[in-house]
Amino acid sequence: MQWSAPMLGQFLAALPDAALVVDGGDRITVANACAAQLFACRPEELPGRSVAFLRAGAADGERARDGGRPLPPSLAGASTVTEEVTLRRCDGQLFPAEVSAAPITVDGRTLTLAILRDVSDRRRVADDLRKSEERLCQATRVAGIGIFDHDHRTDVVFWSPRQREIYGWGADEQVTLPSFLAVLHPGDRDAIAAAMRRAHDPAGDGSFDVEHRITRRDGATRWIATRSRTLFAGEGAGRRPLRTVGASVDLTDRKLVEEELALFRHSVEQASEAVYWLERDGSFRYVNQHACDSLGYTRPELMSMSLWDIDVGYPRASWDARWADYERSRESVGARLDVLHRRKDGTIFPVEVVGQHIALRDRTLHIAYTRDISERRQAE
Repeated sequence: MQWSAPMLGQFLAALPDAALVVDGGDRITVANACAAQLFACRPEELPGRSVAFLRAGAADGERARDGGRPLPPSLAGASTVTEEVTLRRCDGQLFPAEVSAAPITVDGRTLTLAILRDVSDRRRVADDLRKSEERLCQATRVAGIGIFDHDHRTDVVFWSPRQREIYGWGADEQVTLPSFLAVLHPGDRDAIAAAMRRAHDPAGDGSFDVEHRITRRDGATRWIATRSRTLFAGEGAGRRPLRTVGASVDLTDRKLVEEELALFRHSVEQASEAVYWLERDGSFRYVNQHACDSLGYTRPELMSMSLWDIDVGYPRASWDARWADYERSRESVGARLDVLHRRKDGTIFPVEVVGQHIALRDRTLHIAYTRDISERRQAE
């Protein structure tokens, strides 16, 4: 297209972006008002000057560098090109800009039209996004969280390295929905398949939040917690699953601890001795069922009481001295003594008590095991 100078002037004045027209000598011939605003100078300051003074680090025709990449020494006569560079305002402030340059013909002369946009905000958003992604990657790595992403349109599934590690799959193995279902524990497979159908159902909310087992190739059974959300496209009858994004955590170690704790609690509950966990002030932290039965209290009633509500004559001074000895030496030696306990109905009966201090992470408890020795006393 052939341009005349008046036509070009009208065109540049109407542009919402900064625009420069550069001749073959790298001299600015025309600059619109937006360009003057972009470079923080008066409109008359730009025409006649070399574009070199706008380039960060450029002087006397020296080639500037933007991120280690040299800028072209001239825009004139260049083929259509778009690139990001670092420019300098007239007040010396540097800023990132996107420059789109293309050759134009004005009154028979070949010039270059350059459209410039300040991309500081875009750079800032991109930098914030990069930092956010880095923090997310670090957090998921530290927390041992696996990430997965299923594109329903292409049926492509992405699994993060940690997700593959959890399931025992190699870095280059293809992950598909059938291969995922195949490693599910037989006892959980039907339930998980049903939960996935509900999550992918356009009539639902797309949520998937389950704990399940997998059987890896090495034969190990692992407990996994998986949570995901399916996003949908379209409305009404045309609504369809678009993308599923989720995360997984290996719960196996926690499950083992929970099982051991459950076994321990069951054993203590079924013990033939009354078991009490006592705090420093003598209040009960825990009592087993036998303790409740032997004293005639419900568990809530007994948990609201303290040692001196059931022990007829154990002196507080002895209790305080025992705690002081332990706190001084941090060595707990089991103590065995015979005392009298009082039931809810007021009857008194003799018990043998074996007690010991146990140091936990943030507190010390006194564990007491008591046995009713009424029959032994009668025999004696």
